[in-house]
Amino acid sequence: MRQEQGLHNLLVPPQGQQLPIRSPHFLTKDHGAMRRILITDDSQFQRKTLSAIIQKAGYEVETASNGREALAQIEANPPHCLILDMLMPEIDGIQVLETLQAKQIRLPVIVLTADIQDWMKIRCLELGASAFLNKPVTQDILRMELNQILSPSHTQDTPCR
Repeated sequence: MRQEQGLHNLLVPPQGQQLPIRSPHFLTKDHGAMRRILITDDSQFQRKTLSAIIQKAGYEVETASNGREALAQIEANPPHCLILDMLMPEIDGIQVLETLQAKQIRLPVIVLTADIQDWMKIRCLELGASAFLNKPVTQDILRMELNQILSPSHTQDTPCR
Protein backbone atom coordinates (compact mmCIF):
# COMPACT_ATOMS: atom_id res chain seq x y z
CA MET A 1 0.00 0.00 0.00
CA ARG A 2 2.80 2.42 0.89
CA GLN A 3 4.50 1.83 -2.47
CA GLU A 4 1.20 2.47 -4.26
CA GLN A 5 0.86 5.81 -2.47
CA GLY A 6 4.36 6.82 -3.61
CA LEU A 7 3.47 5.92 -7.19
CA HIS A 8 0.22 7.85 -6.85
CA ASN A 9 2.18 10.96 -5.76
CA LEU A 10 4.35 10.74 -8.88
CA LEU A 11 1.40 10.33 -11.25
CA VAL A 12 -1.16 12.74 -9.80
CA PRO A 13 -0.31 16.47 -9.98
CA PRO A 14 -0.84 18.71 -6.96
CA GLN A 15 -4.37 20.08 -6.66
CA GLY A 16 -5.08 22.82 -9.18
CA GLN A 17 -2.10 22.01 -11.40
CA GLN A 18 -1.85 20.09 -14.62
CA LEU A 19 1.49 18.51 -15.41
CA PRO A 20 2.66 17.03 -18.72
CA ILE A 21 2.70 13.26 -18.92
CA ARG A 22 6.11 11.98 -19.95
CA SER A 23 7.71 8.59 -20.07
CA PRO A 24 9.73 7.97 -16.88
CA HIS A 25 12.75 6.65 -18.83
CA PHE A 26 13.72 10.28 -19.51
CA LEU A 27 14.25 10.81 -15.80
CA THR A 28 17.45 8.90 -15.47
CA LYS A 29 19.83 8.22 -18.30
CA ASP A 30 20.63 9.37 -21.80
CA HIS A 31 22.03 6.69 -24.05
CA GLY A 32 23.59 4.99 -21.03
CA ALA A 33 25.34 8.11 -19.69
CA MET A 34 24.25 9.80 -16.48
CA ARG A 35 22.92 13.33 -16.86
CA ARG A 36 24.79 15.84 -14.69
CA ILE A 37 22.87 18.56 -12.91
CA LEU A 38 24.69 21.55 -11.38
CA ILE A 39 22.83 22.97 -8.37
CA THR A 40 23.85 26.54 -7.55
CA ASP A 41 22.51 27.96 -4.30
CA ASP A 42 24.18 29.77 -1.42
CA SER A 43 22.10 27.78 1.08
CA GLN A 44 23.81 24.55 2.07
CA PHE A 45 20.42 23.22 3.21
CA GLN A 46 18.92 23.86 -0.25
CA ARG A 47 21.90 22.23 -2.00
CA LYS A 48 21.60 19.11 0.18
CA THR A 49 17.82 18.91 -0.17
CA LEU A 50 17.85 19.37 -3.94
CA SER A 51 20.79 16.97 -4.30
CA ALA A 52 18.88 14.22 -2.52
CA ILE A 53 15.81 14.70 -4.73
CA ILE A 54 17.80 14.79 -7.94
CA GLN A 55 20.07 11.86 -7.06
CA LYS A 56 17.01 9.81 -6.13
CA ALA A 57 15.68 10.52 -9.62
CA GLY A 58 18.87 8.98 -11.04
CA TYR A 59 20.93 12.02 -11.97
CA GLU A 60 24.53 12.84 -11.12
CA VAL A 61 24.75 16.01 -9.03
CA GLU A 62 27.38 18.71 -8.69
CA THR A 63 26.98 21.78 -6.48
CA ALA A 64 28.20 25.36 -6.31
CA SER A 65 27.59 27.80 -3.47
CA ASN A 66 27.61 30.97 -5.63
CA GLY A 67 27.60 32.19 -9.19
CA ARG A 68 31.38 32.46 -9.42
CA GLU A 69 31.81 28.76 -8.56
CA ALA A 70 29.03 27.81 -10.97
CA LEU A 71 30.58 29.70 -13.89
CA ALA A 72 33.97 28.10 -13.24
CA GLN A 73 32.42 24.62 -13.21
CA ILE A 74 30.39 25.33 -16.35
CA GLU A 75 33.51 26.55 -18.18
CA ALA A 76 35.49 23.48 -17.11
CA ASN A 77 32.82 20.85 -17.74
CA PRO A 78 29.33 22.02 -18.75
CA PRO A 79 26.50 20.16 -17.01
CA HIS A 80 23.42 18.93 -18.83
CA CYS A 81 21.28 21.30 -16.75
CA LEU A 82 21.82 24.13 -14.27
CA ILE A 83 19.52 24.73 -11.31
CA LEU A 84 20.12 28.33 -10.31
CA ASP A 85 19.16 30.43 -7.30
CA MET A 86 18.86 34.17 -7.88
CA LEU A 87 19.90 35.79 -4.60
CA MET A 88 23.52 34.82 -3.90
CA PRO A 89 26.69 36.62 -2.81
CA GLU A 90 29.55 37.50 -5.21
CA ILE A 91 27.76 36.76 -8.49
CA ASP A 92 23.96 36.44 -8.38
CA GLY A 93 21.72 34.41 -10.66
CA ILE A 94 21.00 37.25 -13.08
CA GLN A 95 24.73 37.85 -13.50
CA VAL A 96 25.25 34.13 -14.18
CA LEU A 97 22.57 34.19 -16.88
CA GLU A 98 24.05 37.37 -18.38
CA THR A 99 27.53 35.81 -18.43
CA LEU A 100 26.28 32.61 -20.05
CA GLN A 101 24.52 34.66 -22.71
CA ALA A 102 27.55 36.92 -23.33
CA LYS A 103 29.84 33.89 -23.71
CA GLN A 104 27.26 32.11 -25.87
CA ILE A 105 27.17 29.13 -23.52
CA ARG A 106 23.84 27.42 -24.03
CA LEU A 107 22.49 24.94 -21.53
CA PRO A 108 19.11 24.39 -19.92
CA VAL A 109 18.67 26.52 -16.80
CA ILE A 110 15.98 26.07 -14.18
CA VAL A 111 15.73 29.16 -12.01
CA LEU A 112 14.64 28.17 -8.52
CA THR A 113 14.10 31.16 -6.26
CA ALA A 114 12.05 32.69 -3.48
CA ASP A 115 12.05 35.99 -5.42
CA ILE A 116 8.70 35.78 -7.19
CA GLN A 117 8.56 39.28 -8.67
CA ASP A 118 7.24 39.38 -12.22
CA TRP A 119 10.15 41.47 -13.51
CA MET A 120 12.61 38.86 -12.20
CA LYS A 121 10.82 36.03 -13.98
CA ILE A 122 10.63 38.00 -17.23
CA ARG A 123 14.32 38.95 -17.05
CA CYS A 124 15.40 35.35 -16.42
CA LEU A 125 13.39 34.07 -19.37
CA GLU A 126 14.77 36.87 -21.58
CA LEU A 127 18.28 35.75 -20.63
CA GLY A 128 17.57 32.20 -21.73
CA ALA A 129 16.29 30.40 -18.63
CA SER A 130 14.30 27.31 -19.57
CA ALA A 131 12.03 27.42 -16.53
CA PHE A 132 11.30 29.55 -13.48
CA LEU A 133 10.16 27.78 -10.31
CA ASN A 134 9.32 29.27 -6.95
CA LYS A 135 10.72 28.00 -3.66
CA PRO A 136 9.74 25.84 -2.04
CA VAL A 137 9.33 23.50 -4.98
CA THR A 138 7.79 20.05 -4.65
CA GLN A 139 9.75 16.97 -5.63
CA ASP A 140 7.17 16.13 -8.28
CA ILE A 141 7.31 19.55 -9.95
CA LEU A 142 11.13 19.53 -9.98
CA ARG A 143 11.26 16.01 -11.45
CA MET A 144 8.70 16.87 -14.09
CA GLU A 145 10.61 20.00 -15.09
CA LEU A 146 13.88 18.07 -15.36
CA ASN A 147 12.06 15.38 -17.31
CA GLN A 148 10.76 17.92 -19.82
CA ILE A 149 14.02 19.85 -20.17
CA LEU A 150 16.23 16.79 -20.50
CA SER A 151 13.99 14.76 -22.78
CA PRO A 152 15.62 13.90 -26.12
CA SER A 153 13.17 16.12 -27.98
CA HIS A 154 14.30 19.17 -25.98
CA THR A 155 18.08 18.77 -25.72
CA GLN A 156 21.15 17.57 -27.54
CA ASP A 157 23.28 14.65 -26.39
CA THR A 158 25.86 16.96 -24.84
CA PRO A 159 25.71 20.49 -23.50
CA CYS A 160 26.46 23.00 -26.23
CA ARG A 161 28.43 26.24 -26.25
